[in-house]
Amino acid sequence: MIPTGTITRLEGEYACVLLVRQSACQSCRACSLGQSENKQLEVRALNKVNATLGDIVELDLEGNSGLKAALLTYAVPLPTLFLGYLLLERIFMFLGPEMAQGIGAFGSIILSFLSFGLLRLLEPRFKTSANLIPTIKRKVN
Repeated sequence: MIPTGTITRLEGEYACVLLVRQSACQSCRACSLGQSENKQLEVRALNKVNATLGDIVELDLEGNSGLKAALLTYAVPLPTLFLGYLLLERIFMFLGPEMAQGIGAFGSIILSFLSFGLLRLLEPRFKTSANLIPTIKRKVN
C-alpha cells in the first residue's frame, strides 16, 4: 500500500507529512504505522514535486531503502558480535581456554554495544542521506 498523507509543515526542500493509519495498515508490517497504537504518524519527506501546505501526497521510499536501513542496523553489530568473539578469544588464548572464552564472550558483547552506539552517533548523517529519506512521489489532489 502506498502511504498517503497531508502536508502539515514545509521546511525548505522538505515537508512534514501527516500519515493516518488505514485499516489495511493493521496487518502490514512495512512501517511503524501499522504496528503503532497511535493512528497518526508525521514523517519528514523530500518535497520533489513542490507540494504546498495542505496538499495530499503519496510517499515513496526510493528503491529498497527500507531494506538498506535494516541491513545497516544489523550488518554492523551482528558481525561485530561474532568476529569480536573469535578475535578476542584468539588474542587471550595464552590465559587458558576457559578464560579466553569468557573474555571473548564478554568483550564481543561490549563491542556489539559499541557498534550500536556508533550507529546511533551516525544516525543524523543517515537521516539526511537521500536514499534513506521518504520522497513525495506525487500530489493526489
